[in-house]
Amino acid sequence: MVINYENYETKKITDVAHLERAKKNKAYKKDCILISGLSATSGEVIYKTNDGPVETKYAVIQPCLQNNPEYLYYSILEAFPEFFHQYHTGMNLQFENLKYLKIKIHPLETQKEIVKGMNFISEEVSNEEKIIEAIKEAKKYFLENMFVQGGGRDYK
Repeated sequence: MVINYENYETKKITDVAHLERAKKNKAYKKDCILISGLSATSGEVIYKTNDGPVETKYAVIQPCLQNNPEYLYYSILEAFPEFFHQYHTGMNLQFENLKYLKIKIHPLETQKEIVKGMNFISEEVSNEEKIIEAIKEAKKYFLENMFVQGGGRDYK
């Protein structure tokens, strides 16, 4: 099956998902997307992987059934930097402006392939980060043990 990544529509977020400001003590289902920036933050996009409450500093995006939730997350991630740059005021992003966020919506089969590819890439990045951390630890160990501590000849 050949996937055509150029076959998509651009839609407002409100056309493909329910959008609300997080309510105190309300439990939200997993697979929703959180956007910070409503309270002096840098505008972070987070995919929620468990049920539970959400801080009120977030906007909550709950995808409609006809879209893959992870795909919507990746589509928002792709569109958000430009949107945030355009719509944030001072240190905040006004909740009302989120209705202007436009994202790409591919057909469902393409959405699934994009998610599969992005998850594979994320897993590979995570594996590489673990390797880098192990190498840093080895470097630290060797630097700490490079020189003999005490017991050497004292040259005067």
